[in-house]
Amino acid sequence: MKTMPADDPCQHWRERLVDYADGELGEPDAARVGEHVARCPRCRGRLEALKGSLALARAVWAEADTTLADVSESSLMRQPRTRVWRRGLVAAACVAVVVAAAGPFWMKAPSDKAPPALPPPSLAQIEREIMEAGLAAELLAAAELLAAAPGGQEYAAESIRFVVDRFPNTEAARRARLGERHDMKRTIR
Repeated sequence: MKTMPADDPCQHWRERLVDYADGELGEPDAARVGEHVARCPRCRGRLEALKGSLALARAVWAEADTTLADVSESSLMRQPRTRVWRRGLVAAACVAVVVAAAGPFWMKAPSDKAPPALPPPSLAQIEREIMEAGLAAELLAAAELLAAAPGGQEYAAESIRFVVDRFPNTEAARRARLGERHDMKRTIR
């Protein structure tokens, strides 16, 4: 067992509150933390705040999983099903041969035409991007709340990494990456 600093007798217990709230402590450790929390109003208040933050994070994650599953399923249902026909493959192969043979001639000819515009995104793509941006923002906000809670920094860092990895093209991921760089600069100084 760690020795507790004289200026903050609850430091040792505060470090274990996240694991206690999350049910990750073994029975003897959980019992000791529970006894301390029962006697210490400050740690009891921190535990309640932490439980609220963890509940919020779990709710956001559950909603994110459900929403992602719903959007993925609905966008798959909207996409037309196509069959690959033998004639279609033969036609595509013929077109590829013609393009490959004529390509060098087309490359030499000057062109005043602008490059072709990209096709507009489908409604399903737009809906998915909006949904992902919203979820990423909610998850980042939950991570910021967790980071402010005692012992929540590890969960917050995990949540932020998830946002950056899962939703890399969102404003929330950009903000998270900027925050990481800011934290690194602060650490270096």
